[in-house]
Amino acid sequence: MIPRYADLALAEKMFKIQATAFNVLDFGAISIMMSARFSYLSSVHPRSFKGNKAAPASCAIVALLQIFFKYCPGINAVIFQIKGMDWFGWLLTIVWMNAIFFVMETEKAIRRHLGSKGTDAYDE
Repeated sequence: MIPRYADLALAEKMFKIQATAFNVLDFGAISIMMSARFSYLSSVHPRSFKGNKAAPASCAIVALLQIFFKYCPGINAVIFQIKGMDWFGWLLTIVWMNAIFFVMETEKAIRRHLGSKGTDAYDE
């Protein structure tokens, strides 16, 4: 059976949605890793990139692999069933990456504030 044009357009759209979802999850994991490096100290500080040289290196490796998976013909369509992302997909990825990071940082700030008031906000 030969697929109709509408089916091909839908399949391409689904491949782009899957690529964006894959990217949001992976870049969200980068945000979690960078925020979780310090339990209570803010990660919005240059110290986040110091002390553990593997942390920024692993972020770069994951980002480069994501770009490779998205845009390498054969790898993207055959293995992962995704397509290269447009600017909107990358915008969604960056927005959600930052949202995840700042939600985690907000939680740490609340726990620091509660801890300074004598509340048991520590999970030790």
